[in-house]
Amino acid sequence: MEDKWEEGLEKGREEGREEGVQVGLMHVAKNLLKSGFELSVIAQNTGLSMEVLQKLEIDRAPPNGRPLQSPF
Repeated sequence: MEDKWEEGLEKGREEGREEGVQVGLMHVAKNLLKSGFELSVIAQNTGLSMEVLQKLEIDRAPPNGRPLQSPF
């Protein structure tokens, strides 16, 4: 019985670590988007899909609907 409990606990820890990594990658991707990096460069360096990055880009668009200006 205790083995099952420990097994479940370890599985929960592993899932938590994986989720933490994903949260970290999303944070990095958002910062790279803000810095003006292209989606393809962010995807290549974070492993996040273009679909996920496009969603992040849409989520950060200003309310007036105009595209954000590149800092370059």
